[in-house]
Amino acid sequence: MRSLFYMPSVGFLALLAGVVSAAGSSDAVATRKLQFGLDFMKDRQWPEAAELLQYCLDRDDAVVTWVMGANGKPMQAPVHAAAERILALYQDGRPAYEMKYGRAARDLLDKAGDKDEKLLGEVARRFLFTKAGAVATEKLLLLHFNAARYIETARHSERLAQSTGLKNVPAETLFKAARAFHIKGDDANRDRFWMKLREQAPKGFQLGDRTLTLQEAEKELKKPARR
Repeated sequence: MRSLFYMPSVGFLALLAGVVSAAGSSDAVATRKLQFGLDFMKDRQWPEAAELLQYCLDRDDAVVTWVMGANGKPMQAPVHAAAERILALYQDGRPAYEMKYGRAARDLLDKAGDKDEKLLGEVARRFLFTKAGAVATEKLLLLHFNAARYIETARHSERLAQSTGLKNVPAETLFKAARAFHIKGDDANRDRFWMKLREQAPKGFQLGDRTLTLQEAEKELKKPARR
């Protein structure tokens, strides 16, 4: 089995170095589980891969490994981030992952309810690629937007896109994500979410107690942020 792997440039991770320990952490098992998890993914042994990668997803960001950056130089990165990149790449493994960890994610989501940000954050962080993980991420997005925390809204919007590909995301959520990106000054992501909204709701959509046409929504989208 190979111990090196290529990842798409969706973040800082490009290539995992063949090390035998998690640098900066007493959890020396994490890197090996990450490597074998990838190999099982490549071999389409989804349940085995899911169990190995979940170990990494349950670690905090202090547990790191060596990766090769886009500039070709080695750097440290959390094993959690590396495991998420693998699950993002191997979408055929998602059903097996859902079958294995969907219930645990749902149970934690039920406990979190709608407003427990700490527990919602745990669901979203540990189980992003389950259905419950996507729900938790969307709830966090909306909580942050309603509290005018637009940087956090944008961050959870990106993670929601990573989790679901924006399939079946409600129009109102897409609008709030696009609005957060606009306020943040991220025009590329604003336009990405806005275009998805246009595709999904060409005749308009409900925003709170208002029904907006796309023309009205675009004006609302680009209003200056309140000070």
